[in-house]
Amino acid sequence: MKQRKNNLVVLILTAFTLGTILYSCSNDEWEGDPAGTITLNMMNADNGKTTLGNTNTYINTANNFYSANDFIAEIGKTYGVGEKTTPYISNLAHEVAVTPGYSYQIFESSALREFPSGKLAVNKGSEYYQVYVSSYINDINDQPKGAVVKYITSYPNNTSLPESDQLIGTFNNTEDQLSVKIPKGAECVLGEKSYEDTSSVFDMWIDGTALNIVLMKAPNYTKGPWGTYYIYIRSNDVYTKVEVEVHS
Repeated sequence: MKQRKNNLVVLILTAFTLGTILYSCSNDEWEGDPAGTITLNMMNADNGKTTLGNTNTYINTANNFYSANDFIAEIGKTYGVGEKTTPYISNLAHEVAVTPGYSYQIFESSALREFPSGKLAVNKGSEYYQVYVSSYINDINDQPKGAVVKYITSYPNNTSLPESDQLIGTFNNTEDQLSVKIPKGAECVLGEKSYEDTSSVFDMWIDGTALNIVLMKAPNYTKGPWGTYYIYIRSNDVYTKVEVEVHS
């Protein structure tokens, strides 16, 4: 009988130890809130209407995050504000439920661009907010009147794309050509100019990991083309805007 009891104790201790190890392993990658994390008591529209950071995002009377201008992405359940900080631009909305234990990202509408493929991407040079809801703030009737949130400022990290607003080349004569290294599978599009049809100014094509650009019209200050032109390059969920100049 004594031997059975000893075996039972060993089994219980083994199960407890294994459970502790599994729990610890599930949290190995979580190192706590990163430097720069801000904690905010975010009151809803009926109790002060606190906005988050430099955005116009607030918690409305339905206790949802809401913004008329910004876009909000619900990431789902996470350990905290520092987890899953790469851009998450699926299911963007102007209003999403506030859920404790969930993370969100908030983007300015001007930082997002849709490409001809229908893919959406965030500007490499822009910032966005990573947000984590710690808990509700309840009133005396135990009803939510806001939430305790943590947030940090994040930036898209795509080192394979050229820096935003970088001048990548200058054209002086018809058939001048330049080649720029881009990520494999990138999507490129020439920006529009209000006073001319840019589609006839350049010939652009992608060859593997190179974007090739040729000036097809003679530079002319009166009739064009001349000045600065923008090219947008997308790699996955991030894009950059680069410049080329035509001198007349």
